[in-house]
Amino acid sequence: FKASPTVITSLARLGDSTFVPPDILNQMGDIFLKGQVTGQLKKFRLDAEAWCRQGAITMVASGKVDTTFTNFDVLAGLNTKNFNLGNLLGGATGLGTLSANVDIKALQHEAGGLTAEAKGNLIALGYEQNVYNNIPFEGYYNPHDMGISANATLPVGKVVAEASMTQDNTPDIDVYLNVDSLHIDHFYKNDYWVNPRLSLVLDGKIKGIDIDNIAGIVTIDSLDFHDASYDFQPGKFTLESGKKDNNEKYISLNSSLLTANIAGQYVFTALPNEISDLMHSYLPAVFSETKRLRTRNNYYKNNFSFDIAVNNTEELGKILQLPVDVILPAYINGNINTIDREIKLRGDIPYLRYGAYEIKNTHIGIENTDSIFNGAANSNVLMNEGIYKLGLLFNGKEDLVHTLLSLDSDSTGINIVGGIEAVPYTHLT
Repeated sequence: FKASPTVITSLARLGDSTFVPPDILNQMGDIFLKGQVTGQLKKFRLDAEAWCRQGAITMVASGKVDTTFTNFDVLAGLNTKNFNLGNLLGGATGLGTLSANVDIKALQHEAGGLTAEAKGNLIALGYEQNVYNNIPFEGYYNPHDMGISANATLPVGKVVAEASMTQDNTPDIDVYLNVDSLHIDHFYKNDYWVNPRLSLVLDGKIKGIDIDNIAGIVTIDSLDFHDASYDFQPGKFTLESGKKDNNEKYISLNSSLLTANIAGQYVFTALPNEISDLMHSYLPAVFSETKRLRTRNNYYKNNFSFDIAVNNTEELGKILQLPVDVILPAYINGNINTIDREIKLRGDIPYLRYGAYEIKNTHIGIENTDSIFNGAANSNVLMNEGIYKLGLLFNGKEDLVHTLLSLDSDSTGINIVGGIEAVPYTHLT
């Protein structure tokens, strides 16, 4: 017996017309089945083996089904050994082969749709160069919602995970993750870390999967990342998004390291094209124009403000070997209004360290008018030889970019001013 992904989808929709086949169903390709059925429809037993591109699964099932095969009540036990899960989900996941036992209870009636419960154990799961054993899990599916949970105590740490999602057009999604003393070097290698351990608690309640309209709150608490030479405990991270009473959308991130806010009307999926279309007015050889936006201005959708504050990152820089450390809090704010074709950005960065260089009192400003966009930046760079004052002015219009650079140092007697005029050039092949 052979079943294609199309056939499986059609059978599932007999009991649940809203069933949406997962992408992996197509990746599996044709599924082949052989076995033996004994008994009658009202009480049968099935011993079978199914296989696809990635491997084989054996099944023992019993239950009852009507003559239309749309109403059934089935108990089944599944077993697989060395199933190529990495090939099914994609090589980028790092997953390898899977050996597992799963017990499933499935019930379907015309009035109630399909419901299923699963309880199993991942006997062996390959990830990168490691194999993890004995990971129990549970899952369920019904016309209203679906979910999965796992609770594993492993040689590399303890992990408790739960996730559920409703079947609504705008689903409610709940996620919980508790990681205790996870040996992070089994999943990510860094030559500077010695026996690193990670603990955290993540809790999220989200409504929707559209990135432009997601509402909800996600917190990361009790974060503890340490090894033999450091102990990083930055406190609580809170990410929240939604709509205010005036229908203005917002996204906010709050933590001891970083605070960021976006407020207004934003459609991130349209933003790249809208920015490119706006900049086309000044540098048409560099930025392409979107035909749809050119023909109907009301397609512009973004008008929002943003602000970012970054606190001291020296400790984080040591852990992650970052090239730049923020010593004193840095601030960046601005607004993007593609409807009225305005972009503004302001930055005040009092103190950075880049290797042996100390960069102080940096100010950045970028904005545009109807005919030209302008930018300015100035900073003081402290070196062994003294203090160097750097300045940059630039503007662009009509496919020309004008730049003025200045370098001045009282201690070394250096005073340099220079300009560049560039004509953007694109080469099509």
